[in-house]
Amino acid sequence: MSQDDNVPSTSPPTIQQTPTGFTMANFVREKHGHAIWSVAWSTDEFHVDKDDDQQEDTDDTDTGSNSSNENSSTSIASPKRQETVRYMATCGGKYVSLYQISCSDKSDDAMTLRQAYVDRDDEEVFFCCAFGGRSLGRPFGFSPVQQQQQQQQQQQQKDQDGTILIGDSNTEPLDKSLLLKNMVDTHQHDGPQLLCVAGFRGVIKVIDTVQQMLYMTLSGHGADIYDLKFSSTDSSLCISASKDESVRLWNVTSGTCVGIFAGHEGHRDSVLSVAWHPLGNAIASASMDNTVKLWSLKEGTNVYSALQASHGMTAKEWNVSTKTAPTGLFFKTASEQVPYFSSNKIHLNYVDCVQFLGDSLILSKSVNDCIVLWKPNLVLPVIHGRQSHTIPSNDVIALWEFHIKHCQVWFIRFDTNANGNLLAVGNQKGQIKVWDMDRVGNAQEENGFPLLKHATCDSTIRMVSFSPDGKSLVATCDDATVW
Repeated sequence: MSQDDNVPSTSPPTIQQTPTGFTMANFVREKHGHAIWSVAWSTDEFHVDKDDDQQEDTDDTDTGSNSSNENSSTSIASPKRQETVRYMATCGGKYVSLYQISCSDKSDDAMTLRQAYVDRDDEEVFFCCAFGGRSLGRPFGFSPVQQQQQQQQQQQQKDQDGTILIGDSNTEPLDKSLLLKNMVDTHQHDGPQLLCVAGFRGVIKVIDTVQQMLYMTLSGHGADIYDLKFSSTDSSLCISASKDESVRLWNVTSGTCVGIFAGHEGHRDSVLSVAWHPLGNAIASASMDNTVKLWSLKEGTNVYSALQASHGMTAKEWNVSTKTAPTGLFFKTASEQVPYFSSNKIHLNYVDCVQFLGDSLILSKSVNDCIVLWKPNLVLPVIHGRQSHTIPSNDVIALWEFHIKHCQVWFIRFDTNANGNLLAVGNQKGQIKVWDMDRVGNAQEENGFPLLKHATCDSTIRMVSFSPDGKSLVATCDDATVW
């Protein structure tokens, strides 16, 4: 790896053209045997040296002529080939796995395990994971796990099989004062993204994959956490969905809980899914109470003010002994009890996945073999005599339904690629359905792509996810396999 590779590439991914088909590249079965509930991609790209033990066939194709330097006594070493790779994480049970994914179509090592983490708490079950924020600054994952073990065995504790232990025996979160006392200004971090995982214990555990250690914990939820999502416009901001009927907004750079979305007109049952608006000024939440709610982060709201304040809370600005800011006041978490839109008219059952599509459209899924594309009708015109005005509305405009068979259990999550023209979801038979969104409304839409299936994949697919460049699609299953 060259010195230039020490800083990951964070430029926007190049969106590929819509593919004409899919090819199964690789699959693994994780040895822990637990259902893999979630998968997440890092948006970083890295360039690594690829060792070539054998010459490419193309180098020896010209055998019909003699080269003028054929008898030369000197030889010129061919330069090392570089390969572009990404990183992907999965979680299930108390286990977290980090994979290196080749961006080359011709790579023999399409998916390689780089790191494995196991929580000390035997009762922990991780339901979600996400990449965001920034670590200290030394890229991870380019040496085998065994070499990393030798290099860093004094910096972290590992199990005998090379897995890295995270958390502690009594699952108490880290003391924020100790964290802030011992770390540099996190706003200056420029390393690979941090990996966040959460689940049954209701605590977000932030892993530094460079140091291979638990970086900090974020506590506040009162029950299981089912979803984590980082903003595409500010990588330090993360939202979480919980069984405690709330959505929380976190700043992982300053380690603060910025806002809580719950209360008077909030959800009345477990929140299963959350999503960011592409502009970062709103979030959507979906719940077991059959509703989808939209919450504002725009200027003028209490959460927006708290959000701006959280960006100023660095390690140097905290009083470690009193855990307060220089003003002597505690950081005040904002509370929002009223969404700007809420509706239970889209689905008649649990809503377990939601996502914005562009600026104004929303995709959501329930347990009825169907994903719905719809638009919130935020205002209704009201006419009084010759005067007219608008009033807030909770009506929806249903645009399209995407049907898939054998998808009647909750917690199966769909995904779209970065430019929103492909939609994919798995089912209970181990099959994946992919739609071309550009053909919605056409007579051939229902045909779409053929079902993606494999003879040995017959377990429920819990989640599918497109890579940031749209070239790869990964699926995780109940039988601990990753496809």
